[in-house]
Amino acid sequence: MNGAVVTTIGLVFDIIGAITVGYLLIVPRRKAGELATPQWDMHEEQLKDRLAQSKAAIWGLSVLALGFFLQLAGVWVK
Repeated sequence: MNGAVVTTIGLVFDIIGAITVGYLLIVPRRKAGELATPQWDMHEEQLKDRLAQSKAAIWGLSVLALGFFLQLAGVWVK
């Protein structure tokens, strides 16, 4: 496998990782309003939303790191 192919694969992973991280960070106005509404007890929906954001961020950042590593490897692969 030559360096250009590895670098291209790394860039694709970076794009996928960035989209994953951004997906749950961009919240529609209506959902933001619902999540911001005060609750007397624990707001179960808000908890689920935060856990989903965290899971997506971990996955997305892992894919980004893999993509950056592949780009770096693409520079050195001959």
